[in-house]
Amino acid sequence: MMATLVLEQQRAFDDLLTAERQLRAYSEAQVRELRQLLLETAIRLDGERFEALRRENPSIPSSWTIADWSAFMKGIPSAKGWGAPIVPSNAPSKREKELIHQVEALKEQLDDAFRLLEDERERAKRELEKAKAVPTHVEPAGVSAEIDQMPVAPVPDGVTPTLAYIVKDAQNIRKGLPKRPPAPFVLDTGERVGGDLDTAHRRYFMTIYLMGRWGVNVSMEIARVVGPAEGISAGSRTLKSIMEGLVGSGMVVSKKLEIENPDTTLAVYRLTQTGKDLYKALFGVEPVEDDWTALERAGLDERTTLAVLFFTIHARKAGWMTRVAHQQNPAVVWIGREAESLHVDVTFERSGAWKSLVPLNGGKAAICTATADLRQRLSGDCKLDKVTGVATDIESLVQLKYEITKPSELWIETW
Repeated sequence: MMATLVLEQQRAFDDLLTAERQLRAYSEAQVRELRQLLLETAIRLDGERFEALRRENPSIPSSWTIADWSAFMKGIPSAKGWGAPIVPSNAPSKREKELIHQVEALKEQLDDAFRLLEDERERAKRELEKAKAVPTHVEPAGVSAEIDQMPVAPVPDGVTPTLAYIVKDAQNIRKGLPKRPPAPFVLDTGERVGGDLDTAHRRYFMTIYLMGRWGVNVSMEIARVVGPAEGISAGSRTLKSIMEGLVGSGMVVSKKLEIENPDTTLAVYRLTQTGKDLYKALFGVEPVEDDWTALERAGLDERTTLAVLFFTIHARKAGWMTRVAHQQNPAVVWIGREAESLHVDVTFERSGAWKSLVPLNGGKAAICTATADLRQRLSGDCKLDKVTGVATDIESLVQLKYEITKPSELWIETW
């Protein structure tokens, strides 16, 4: 409930700031147009005196206030503008009267625009003070309870922990992150200043930490960690802008991995050398090798790389630790939780590769296929050989909502 209120407040505050910026832009545009019209009117009605004033002070009329314009207009004795018709008396002509009325109306509009802008600024200031009085970091409803219920075990070297573990770790390091990058690193923060600038840097540093500490590099997993830690709702444009900012700053590179059957796309990121240098400068150690890089180094093709990465992020959200790039077969993923561990064959083909892993799994088969149809065929082969096991498939996992779940929910089929 509290998380919903804070998110709604944040959205309302963002809408208020957007409206204030739009009003400011509109008011400033009106002011520019009104100043131009005043300038043209002044030249037409009393061009000689106006030019004399400008020779004495070149900053005129840009430096003039409304009071200055009013004083100038009141000092116009008669129609002396360049090109103005000569009238026999000092009485203003019909055209002059029209222009004077226009000037007076413009002055009123200008005054109204300034008052409206000032009122809007005061209102935005009050809303900002209210927002500061409410805690900005609140975990989305249910996340804390879900994380606390998941078993947390020591993480062996070379292993990526569960999603729950990573979320907790991110929340723990959040307060200790610096407000600015160390020299000579520069990050793209747009025109942010003050607290907004601090927030942008913190979110950048947290993302770099996740990639360097745990090798996390799939967009949806990064969002699932940064979102709860920063109080950002899932699917928010803010999460996407964080990654775009890091790419634009040269800290990470991105790629879109795709397969046709099942039709699946995965956005992946990894640190550049500059990003690795920044990680070391921030946290004092070298970053770990991420899964995407490890699979490429092992010579795995792109479609199987996507399948392995997709399986591992779902395994971690279901409470399993993972390790990729098996020495004998890079398409094999090790997963473990508490005293249980499995070597999972990730495959696009109906082959017997799973059989070599049965002894490592204590007589059990563990399979992840690309499609549901292939999963059913391979589980059938296992049953014919009287081998128990578990199986899942990318096609079915794509349909699942990406959130922390129970370990059993990783498997579509158990026999």
